[in-house]
Amino acid sequence: MKKAIVGVYIGYFASEGLLATYWPHHMASLGMDPSEVGLVFSVRMGLAIIAQPVLSALSDKFGRPRAFLKVALLLAFASVLFAPWVSGFAGMALILWIQASPRSIVIPLIDTTSIREVGTSGYGRLRLWGSLGYGVVVALFGFLAQRSSYEVAGKMAVPSYLLMLGLATVAVMALPKDDAPSATRPQMRQMARLAANPVLLFFLGVHALHFASIMFYNIFLSVHLRGLGHDPSIPGFAVMVAIVGEVLALFVFGSRATGPQMKAWSLVVMPLTALRWVAMAIFTDAWILVAIQVTHFFSYGVWLLGSLEMLGRFGPAEQRAALQGIFAAAVFGAGGVLGTWTGGVIVDVSGTQLAFVAAAGLEVVGAIGLWFFWRRAAASGLLRADG
Repeated sequence: MKKAIVGVYIGYFASEGLLATYWPHHMASLGMDPSEVGLVFSVRMGLAIIAQPVLSALSDKFGRPRAFLKVALLLAFASVLFAPWVSGFAGMALILWIQASPRSIVIPLIDTTSIREVGTSGYGRLRLWGSLGYGVVVALFGFLAQRSSYEVAGKMAVPSYLLMLGLATVAVMALPKDDAPSATRPQMRQMARLAANPVLLFFLGVHALHFASIMFYNIFLSVHLRGLGHDPSIPGFAVMVAIVGEVLALFVFGSRATGPQMKAWSLVVMPLTALRWVAMAIFTDAWILVAIQVTHFFSYGVWLLGSLEMLGRFGPAEQRAALQGIFAAAVFGAGGVLGTWTGGVIVDVSGTQLAFVAAAGLEVVGAIGLWFFWRRAAASGLLRADG
């Protein structure tokens, strides 16, 4: 089963990397301005906010997370097959918004499958294949596109995206069928109570701010580098270095994201990420900007491992898919909407440098919130006090 999980991670994350890094240039060549690009991605994430917790909870209720995952990837692939022939804002919005619901539960359910297979401490060693797929494919694409224009690179990213998403769809079909459902499957009302936990809501809000700042980077990195006069290979190299940092974290950090060390590591992530965004706003040299991205070690790798380990403490193992769906909806969904929409507006009005300054501001607010979260978590008695 591990080989199938690896295949899904590689194909799916490679497709997401191409979408985030190069599709905005294709969309611009279709006549869309930055605010329209931000609107497409933010509405897409808004739709995911609704679908993720509901569909993930249903997969737990029926005890069929792998079956839900297979159907979701198949529908996500089928819904964008006509992307190479789509032109204009309306067509692009339509296909990406149709894809939003099935796509929204791919990460919650493949992460649930991984954690149930190898545990939280082994999760990073499987998840790093997704990071490798993202980084290697985006960097290779950038290298091949360095003699092309951004418009050509954006256009070629569309069939490349379909190829990688198709590979993930093939890989997911190799997953074995779900085990026989437990006789004590959680009910929807139980999972609704889980989502109403005020400490969990505080936790999700803090991490949504962090992910919002990352979305400024994901969506507008190549726009920023283009505005500085750098060729299309530089976004690819920047993503590659970021992924190297992320993979290192996922490879070496799994056991350190648990237990007494978790609180200290989690409190480091957001201040360091704020410094990263300030540096992105200040420096203009291509290779300095590329080198800065190694801090993705903390911004995403350490953050992801620590937040998912903490997430598991809010509910029993049989509700893991529901928890992953709630996390994805609040953090990747609501946080993503905040980042893409506000980022698009700021870029449209004042440029990308101010957008990165705003991203740093979100990290500062998030860091303060995280400090108070740990105080609330200890006081609530709902979490083990081990840090």
